[in-house]
Amino acid sequence: MASISILVVDDERIVALDIKGTLETLGYNVCAVANTAESALKATEKNSPDLVLMDINLKGEMDGIAIAHVINAKHSIPVVFLTAYSDRDTFDRAKSSNPYGFILKPFDARKLHSAIEIALIKHSEEARLTEARHKAELENSAKSSFFANMSHEIRNSLNGIVGMTDLALETDLDNDQKEYMTTVLDSAENLLDILNDILDLSRIEARQMPLTPKRFNLENLISKIVRTHTPKAHKKKLTLSYDIPAFVPTLLKGDPTRLSQIITNLLSNAIKFTEQGGISLEISDLATLGAYSEQQHEPAPKYRMLLFSIRDTGVGLTEEEQNYIFEPYKQVLAEGRTPIRGTGLGLAICRDLVELMNGTIWVRSKPGAGSTFHFTAQFEHGELEENLSKPEMTPEFPPGLHVAIADNNVVGQKLLLELLEKKGFTCHVTSNGAELLELLASEPIDMVVTEIKLPFLTGLEAMRHIRSGTIPGTPTNLPIIAVTAFALKGDKERFIEAGMDGYVAKPIHTSEFYREIARVLQPEELLAQPENELEETDMSQLLDVEGTLVRLEKDTDLICRLYSLFIDELAERLYGLRLFLQENAYSNTALHSQSFAAAAFNIGANSLGNALMQIYTAATHREQPTADQLQELETLSIKTKNEIIRNMEKLS
Repeated sequence: MASISILVVDDERIVALDIKGTLETLGYNVCAVANTAESALKATEKNSPDLVLMDINLKGEMDGIAIAHVINAKHSIPVVFLTAYSDRDTFDRAKSSNPYGFILKPFDARKLHSAIEIALIKHSEEARLTEARHKAELENSAKSSFFANMSHEIRNSLNGIVGMTDLALETDLDNDQKEYMTTVLDSAENLLDILNDILDLSRIEARQMPLTPKRFNLENLISKIVRTHTPKAHKKKLTLSYDIPAFVPTLLKGDPTRLSQIITNLLSNAIKFTEQGGISLEISDLATLGAYSEQQHEPAPKYRMLLFSIRDTGVGLTEEEQNYIFEPYKQVLAEGRTPIRGTGLGLAICRDLVELMNGTIWVRSKPGAGSTFHFTAQFEHGELEENLSKPEMTPEFPPGLHVAIADNNVVGQKLLLELLEKKGFTCHVTSNGAELLELLASEPIDMVVTEIKLPFLTGLEAMRHIRSGTIPGTPTNLPIIAVTAFALKGDKERFIEAGMDGYVAKPIHTSEFYREIARVLQPEELLAQPENELEETDMSQLLDVEGTLVRLEKDTDLICRLYSLFIDELAERLYGLRLFLQENAYSNTALHSQSFAAAAFNIGANSLGNALMQIYTAATHREQPTADQLQELETLSIKTKNEIIRNMEKLS
């Protein structure tokens, strides 16, 4: 094994040589002896020792604690202090440099030996954990990339299957043809369900599946779910019913999409494993269960815990199957003991979603006697907004609008062309971003519908050219909608933040597609809205004065003081950030950028705060930010400062 290399730093030459002799007697290699801050830093750069044994009192402007901070920032080398100082203030200062040991002079050789070995073991273990964490982050990144690419490719294919089948079903078909096309559509939807199961489980395991609370009508939701499953049940000659007692609140606030996902999975399983009899869904309110008559006049609590029970008369489950039924990749056999198609992920996803809703899921079953799956979920009790109960209308669009389509998938092009021409749009089809820009330079276009993943020039790159004003005759605020197979959590927000006006995930659902176009176009408002109003919206993101006034109760004096303080510290904060980045001091960069971002968000400088959080994210992964990110930071700092000064004059 190679000898451990140690750098000794002590301002007393005789003491340093004594320490050197002791270390060599203990079997260590002393690579250098230094007595000043400058010589210590040079020796560290030259020799890259395994450990630095540091005195605190040194000659020159920097003491041992200051040098330890520099070594921590630039090198991953453990520092052990060996000093005669034992006062509390010195000890507290020394702690701030994260040393691996603290030994008082005069020292005992055995204690010195133990302190060095402990420091080396601790540092080695920390390095191992850091490497393991970095490896895990790389593996997770690779896994996320794989899922993103897989989702993109599969969704592109499904987009063509689902879209074209939908269009075919709208044509004149005989009964056999309709049955064939319906079977194709059902199979495609089943494949999409399997894909979503895999992606959902991946997101849940990565803790990236937050709930999205919104107000909804429980009875409307359950009625829709049951109505969707009724044809499948009737095809097997099964009954399907639901019961919501009068005392169960129907106006709730929670995540209806995830609740629907859980119930849909359980009902699908019940139909799948039941050959005769029926399936029922019953809902109870745990707060009033068995005591409705006594509690009906009490005020409704804010949170309600509901119990959902799905009963079937199917094959039932053995005790062994009940033990693993909620584990991923486990599948139950059908009555003939043959596997049922699927991923074996549905119930595992149900379990995790129920836990996100502060609930529990369990099963009661006997072989041959059917099963009852119970789960609880917590919701807020609330009133519905009036517009939620209004039926959705299929939007209509003014005639004569020209739309540019950019998609390198021929089926995707055709589907978009069909859907848009049905609504009276005049369409121009391109296969990549470069063709799209050429089209915009030669034709008047009212809207762009683009895939993100395009050859030669991506949809995002093409959008940036449009927004920058480099395309002759094309307005920078041209409506652009991403219609893409990038459909993982956060993709929509990422593309909207980048500059897209709208987003539709593939496979395309016609009604959602039309609604998003209507939302983005807003024909009457768009024509009437002057350009300077659009710029004002952007400036409110640069500095959200209105939001800050609301948060700070319109205390303009306080806001102006905060603005002034932020401007005073801006140059110093930027200088500190640049210094940490130059020294690759990732921990300090992360702390500094996070603190800087918090200050920016506090005064409503949201764009600058977001840019700083990008620096923070890079630093936490021990990576340098890109040149574009640094340039954006510098630009936003100048713009934010100017906007603060302008608004301070208004508020004063």
